[in-house]
Amino acid sequence: MKVYTLIICCLLNIFFSFSQKFNKRIERKIKKIESLDGAHISISLMDLNSGKKLAAIDENKYMNPASNIKLLTFLASINSFDSIPSIRYFIENDTILNFKSTGFPLLLHPIYQDLNILKFFENDYYLVYHNSKEVIPKFGPGWSWDDYNYYFSSEISKFPIYGNAVSFYKDSLSSNIETFPKFFNNKLKFIDRDDEFLINRNKDKNFYIINKRNWKIKDSIKMPFITSDSLFTNLLSLALNKKVKIIDEKYNSKINWQTLYTNYDETLYKALLQNSDNLIAESLLLMISMDKFQSFDRNLAIEFFKNEWSSFLKDPLIWVDGSGVSRYNLITSRNLISVLYLIHKKIGWKGVSNLFPVGGISGTIKDYYKLKNKTFVFAKTGTLRNNHNLSGFLIGKSKKKLIFSIMVNHHKSSSIEVKKGIADLLFYLRKKL
Repeated sequence: MKVYTLIICCLLNIFFSFSQKFNKRIERKIKKIESLDGAHISISLMDLNSGKKLAAIDENKYMNPASNIKLLTFLASINSFDSIPSIRYFIENDTILNFKSTGFPLLLHPIYQDLNILKFFENDYYLVYHNSKEVIPKFGPGWSWDDYNYYFSSEISKFPIYGNAVSFYKDSLSSNIETFPKFFNNKLKFIDRDDEFLINRNKDKNFYIINKRNWKIKDSIKMPFITSDSLFTNLLSLALNKKVKIIDEKYNSKINWQTLYTNYDETLYKALLQNSDNLIAESLLLMISMDKFQSFDRNLAIEFFKNEWSSFLKDPLIWVDGSGVSRYNLITSRNLISVLYLIHKKIGWKGVSNLFPVGGISGTIKDYYKLKNKTFVFAKTGTLRNNHNLSGFLIGKSKKKLIFSIMVNHHKSSSIEVKKGIADLLFYLRKKL
């Protein structure tokens, strides 16, 4: 027994010595990367198969994760749903389709539309929407108020439609600027002036000012609209060319609500991870909350998983939204690799390589981390002004699979230069491992 104990102690000492030396090598490498100079940096690196920590630089420091918080939203979602519910419904007297929201965000979405739910609504039924009386915040805590004009800040709602955004494009035949949906065509005002201004929305109204002089024929721009329950039913009525009646949802224990599940789970998760869609992230938290607590309340979902994961996360989570738009979110890099470990445990390497952005190939890292005829980075970005993070999976030169989180906060360089700096570091790690 003493011999085995001695062997284990020797192995632990050898590993600890390797880890310390490797940390110092990484720190020396970071000092040579100009774009990272003066930034706050936290790094955690782990062998995927053995679970052994290979490097740890300030991994216990709290950092702003930006869209890396979507990794928590993703894990919460795959732990909550085997299949994602798109609507709840019951059919009355074979003629009336009663339905209510699950929070599902792909109805008539301009990029990731779920055709199944649309076909379901197109059946020969009268439609009655049972509207939840809950009032939910249209923006997350700590979101910048002046981002209302940008697609990444589309309003959160109980039942999103068209991604809660208007698409503007120049018709190639008429050269007129059109909207999708066409409902917003009469909400436009055109100007013609010689400056950089292109398009802007009134802060308090669905009214858009467009500078025709700056519009190119290939331009297509998406901007949020102000949501409301009445606008939702109006837009759905116009899309289906039939009336959608809205009533306040009433609890009735005799109603046997059925569930329509989407076949677009993969599309939804790719939108979340590869394209980092904020509304989809926020909607997933609402869907989880509705599924578990019958209430559209992101805080209920967040608190549930903070408690659920407290046994394996070393540091308490400071987590306030689903998308990472808020600057209130804080997390450690060692927490992020623990989350990634559980994600891999749930979806396997096949799921990781299919859903995560792939360096040089797809998503927000398609222009970075390229190797000729090889892929070695599968990772989620997270960017806010002066902050850029990358967390995911790395294949070393030895074919060893690794989990990593590199968090760079309060940098002074451009995001492009920081991404190049992180690429330099990742190529170094790949070479050494």
